[in-house]
Amino acid sequence: MEPQNRSIICFFIFILIVILTTIVALLLEYLSLSDFGKLFGLILMVCGIFILSSAIKTLELDPKQKNPYKNISGLKTSGIYSYTRNPMYFGYSIISLGIVLIFQNILILVIACLFVIYLYFAAKNEEKNVLPKVWG
Repeated sequence: MEPQNRSIICFFIFILIVILTTIVALLLEYLSLSDFGKLFGLILMVCGIFILSSAIKTLELDPKQKNPYKNISGLKTSGIYSYTRNPMYFGYSIISLGIVLIFQNILILVIACLFVIYLYFAAKNEEKNVLPKVWG
């Protein structure tokens, strides 16, 4: 399977998971078990923050520099990058899912889905346009 098709399939699977998780959260709200959904959302947010910080640590980014990517010496395949190609985007997506579960609101679900769609296209744009300029 081509990488582009695989990324599209992964994107739609993630959207499906977001929708199913929100349906479960709404059912938990209906069943008066919303505290469990909020707790699970908080756990997801902590996991997303951990994934994000792990990606930043693996890249050894220096946020004080004008171009924090300047010191990256090559393609990272260790740490969190051995599990996912875009751990920062994945971490943001997990945090968004956690926010949906915490607030259990349809409007927040729509905003989170739009944010995930934006992240998908941002990652695709980065891989198509930015990476060849940086790495050749």
